[in-house]
Amino acid sequence: MKRFSTIMDESNLELSELRDAFNSLKINKSAGFDNISVNVVKSVFSIIEHTLFRIFKLSIKTGIVP
Repeated sequence: MKRFSTIMDESNLELSELRDAFNSLKINKSAGFDNISVNVVKSVFSIIEHTLFRIFKLSIKTGIVP
């Protein structure tokens, strides 16, 4: 994990922004270094969105990016 010296105010991130960001992902892109395709993430997003949101907010609050 990498720790950043600049920590943002966690109140800046809203769940609707996370949803908008995931909805804007293009499904024709190749998988990332983790080999998980966008199609997989989009198909389970409604199940994992609150967990992802907590991870992103905690990352912003602490400055630690997993």
